[in-house]
Amino acid sequence: FVLGTNNITDLGTVLDEALYTKKQIYKTDDRFEENLDYLIAKRDSKVAAFLVGIAKKESSFGLASPSKNGNDCHNYWGYKGVGSRGEVEGYSCFASAQEAIETVGDRIETLVGNDRNTPAKMVDTWKCGRSCAGDPGAPSWVSTVALYFDEIVKNEG
Repeated sequence: FVLGTNNITDLGTVLDEALYTKKQIYKTDDRFEENLDYLIAKRDSKVAAFLVGIAKKESSFGLASPSKNGNDCHNYWGYKGVGSRGEVEGYSCFASAQEAIETVGDRIETLVGNDRNTPAKMVDTWKCGRSCAGDPGAPSWVSTVALYFDEIVKNEG
């Protein structure tokens, strides 16, 4: 399959089990989940792969993510900063999945362009800020993100 187009079949397959679990727990709206697949699939393959892999590691595909006043912040990536709905404990609170994918995806795209193009190269910036030297959680972060990243990038062509 080719990411960066409207072909979301294989990306949807990668996400299906996680999205099903989330729907069962939170009874989320199907239209939101389909929209999330589509928005991720439109991105460059490495950006999309990071969006999926990081979402798995940082929030277990949204099962553990920030909310504000009882509403989902759509931040499944541990993204820090201010979203259109402010922040919660330093994490961005976005008004929609589209805003989240655009903001987080654009940041990942910039990092990929700056040679943070594998999970091993991304971990220092994304997980730790600068350096993960001595962080015992770094290898697990790389391993989990790589599991999804490698599968999506491998299937791109």
